[in-house]
Formats: sequence, structure tokens, C-alpha cells
Amino acid sequence: MIIIDIKYHENCYLRGDIINIELINTFIQVIRLGTISEAAKELNVVQTTVSQRIQLLERDLQIQLFERSRGQKRVLLTPLGEEFSKIAEEWHRLHLEALQLHNHHSHILLKVGGIDSAIQFILPPIFKKIAGRNKNITLNIDTLHSWNLYDEIERKNIDIAFSLLNRSHQKVVVEKYFSSPMVFIQHELNCNNPKKFVHPKELDSNNELFMPFSIDYQTWHKYWWDPNNTHPIRLDSIRVLLELISGPDKWAIVPLAIANEAKKIVPIEIFPLETPAPDYILYKLTHRNPTTLKAKGIEIFENIFKDIYRDLI
Repeated sequence: MIIIDIKYHENCYLRGDIINIELINTFIQVIRLGTISEAAKELNVVQTTVSQRIQLLERDLQIQLFERSRGQKRVLLTPLGEEFSKIAEEWHRLHLEALQLHNHHSHILLKVGGIDSAIQFILPPIFKKIAGRNKNITLNIDTLHSWNLYDEIERKNIDIAFSLLNRSHQKVVVEKYFSSPMVFIQHELNCNNPKKFVHPKELDSNNELFMPFSIDYQTWHKYWWDPNNTHPIRLDSIRVLLELISGPDKWAIVPLAIANEAKKIVPIEIFPLETPAPDYILYKLTHRNPTTLKAKGIEIFENIFKDIYRDLI
């Protein structure tokens, strides 16, 4: 049970009322999954139970959380429901941390987030090392877009994140953390380049597997290739890129650190760019006020990261 003392709006002031965490969790599942039926499946209850919990929560809060109209399947939050959803997520997080302290004392749940390329190809060695040596740390790993990571760090839904986006944020500490030059890759069966370097003007953009990395990289890319030309294949997953790279004359530009890892999976050739593109830079994001346990977990993660990538950070 969680005691609340929060002013929602001028006509609704609750002091000392008690909201059951089960109602909060149900509310969060409905939002995340989008429908009452999907939330019921996730919670392993019937739909009427979910509906009753939402109604009970609305009664206790004295506000309407969801819009209701005939034939509407997916849920739609009211303006007050949107505001309450932020509070509910924070309650849910605090509840999980309280359970963690109660059940494990010094055990650390470390939530890591990052863009696809980082999660798939940069961070796995750190994950593996933590899993093998640190029995007191449990990892939660999420793949998100760069702009979403800032919001998740602010809400403390993620403890440490790696983004391509560098922006100022009141509650987020941003640090340039990892850098790798960009290189040209092509499947070795299709590669007939006799030179040591590849120049952008020699490449046919119709055969490119394009990944829009940083803003600086996209600006560089537009300089060499017509920005109005729609790329036949634009993607945001390195794994998918490697599935497609064997196609006739297909090529891509990716960070060297990722190309070296990709070469272990797919037979590719790697060439430096004669006119270099801006480096692939990962920015580390952390909250300005982590808990003591979270700070300890972040420190362990960072020490392993620095040990593995000493020459690149």
C-alpha cells in the first residue's frame, strides 16, 4: 500500500488516502498494452477484473483516467489521466525498488538502455562480464531510440543509457563516452575494390543499406548523396543490415567497432573512407540523483566498460 499526498487539480485534493499498488500496476499495464483485454492476459485475470480495478482507482482519485466511447477498443487517456500516468510510473518504480531493498538488501537491479547498435554490438561484452562475475547485479536491458532514452533516464525507468544524441537536460548527466570512426563495408563475395580506401563519390547510393546514425553523420551523408533521393533500403537495425549485405553490390557505412564485431558473423570486407565521415559517438546518460545502490551498480558497469574499451573512450 502507498500513501499519497498530491494535489491533482484545484477541485481534487487527496490527503492521506491509500491507493493499492495492485490498482496502480493494473493502470500501468492497460496503458502499456493499449487494451483492457491485453492487460487482462498479462495480469492473468478476466477483463471485468481489470475494468473494476480501473473504476476503483478512478473513484479513489476522484478523476476520470480514460476516455470512454462506444466501439472504442484501444484506450485513450484523458488529460488528467496523462498527468496521473507519470505519477503512476514513478510509484511503480519506487515500489519495485522498495521490494528490492526488502528482499535482497545489497542486491542491485541495474536497468541499461541504448540504441540498437550499442545494445547489439558494443555493450554485449560488458553484459557478459557482469553476468559472469557479479552475482549481486541483475540486468534489465532495453533497446530504444536516442530521444526516448532521455525521458526514461529522467523518470528513472533506466539507470544508465547510451545515446547518439547530445542534448542539455536538467535531470540527466550527459557525457561523451565512446568514439569509433566510420568505415565502408561490403560482403566479401561482392567486393572488387583494389584500393585501400573508398571515396564516397565512387559509391552508388542505389545499392546502399542506409542507417541514419548521428545528425552530423546525416549532414555529411547529404553532402555526398542527393538528400531528395529516397534510399531503396533505410533501416535502424545492424542485425537486419547484415542479413541484407550479401545482396548484389550492397554496401553500407558503419562504425569500425561494429564492423569488427560484424565480421565475426558475416564475411565482409572493411575499408576506411578517403573522405572521413564524422565519428560514431556514444553519449552516456545517467540521472543526476541516483540512489546509493544504483550509483554503485553504475560504477561497476562503467569500470568494466572502461576496461574493455580502454583505447576507444
